[in-house]
Amino acid sequence: MFLRLAWVCALVPALLVQVPHIAGADEPANRELRQEFHALYFDSGRSPFDFSASIGTFTLAGPKLDTLRPLPANTRYVAYDPEANQYYSINRSSVHKVDLATKKSERMLGGPNVPEIGWACGIAFDSKRKRVIVVSLEGVGRMFAYAPKSEQWSLVTELNNVDLSGITYEEQADVLYGLHRQRLGGGGLVLSHYNARGAVIKTTELDSSRFPPGFGDAQMFRENFDLVMLNGKVVIVRSDQFSLIDPQTGEIQQVHK
Repeated sequence: MFLRLAWVCALVPALLVQVPHIAGADEPANRELRQEFHALYFDSGRSPFDFSASIGTFTLAGPKLDTLRPLPANTRYVAYDPEANQYYSINRSSVHKVDLATKKSERMLGGPNVPEIGWACGIAFDSKRKRVIVVSLEGVGRMFAYAPKSEQWSLVTELNNVDLSGITYEEQADVLYGLHRQRLGGGGLVLSHYNARGAVIKTTELDSSRFPPGFGDAQMFRENFDLVMLNGKVVIVRSDQFSLIDPQTGEIQQVHK
């Protein structure tokens, strides 16, 4: 309890220090610091496999603790369908439909005409096409789509051995962003851009030195994090900081909570 109170009390001075760290002390930066978004909050235990997750409202100062709502055990990623007011999640490595009121989830199985969804590693909601996107590590890696209205699954594409560690969708650009490590060339950190058919339309290399060794390796690195969008930037939400990434240039701005 003492550590949690100390962390909350530290938010205000941390925010004041970080204003110039985003984009100087100009008014747009101040607005960005105050802007709210939804993300996952992880309360870690003794190991990366011992944790609980909640979802709630954040600013770049950290989570608003009174908005956090607990998620079912082992929830690692979440996607939200606003029209149906329905959450979907990845619990360990399977896809679930979530009931926040009861804090329970129901496992979703793929349809008869799609390959098995094994080792799911990312989930997002494509708001333009009203579908849930799921990526997996099974085989060569696959991208699936689930249409809530018809309750039908489809295979979007195979990922050609790209092991994604998280995905997020941006409606204005109509792009799905996926974070992963390169398999060749030293295993650098990469943000891949996918179109609606799952084709890679751009790859943006990131400065791996700004993150812990191995961060973004879906099979080896076990730190829990969330991937969301904020003003056209991809935001990596970690326990101690936010990393705001310009998906076009790869520029990274980090704010410590």
